[in-house]
Amino acid sequence: MLLKLIVFFLLITSGVVGLGYLCFFLYKCYRDQKREELHQNLLKTEEKLATYTWFEANLHLFIKNNSSFEVILNMVHDDHYNYIDRLDLKHAEMWNSFLNGKLQSKYILKELATEKENIKANYTQMIHKVNRGWY
Repeated sequence: MLLKLIVFFLLITSGVVGLGYLCFFLYKCYRDQKREELHQNLLKTEEKLATYTWFEANLHLFIKNNSSFEVILNMVHDDHYNYIDRLDLKHAEMWNSFLNGKLQSKYILKELATEKENIKANYTQMIHKVNRGWY
């Protein structure tokens, strides 16, 4: 009887330990997946910030030099990063409206400044999550 009780206790103990290992493994997989998602979001945010910075710099250059639209178009097509393809639909439409003379650059710069601040705040939050070890 004592032997059966010891075997039963060992089976239960090994089952609990096995369940603990399984839970730990599942948590680790979940954490790694979240960390990878956060890393991908950081990369996308950095790319978006670079795109908006490029957009803003070209607008400032256009305003400063009173460049013709042809100069700006040539600069866009010569750019090997081709940032114009990375703009989201809203900003691509703004860029096209600007190039067609339908939209003033001051409005676009104001919009971009607001958007960049939002992106920087989001980026900072993601960095804090990484530094605090949330993921």
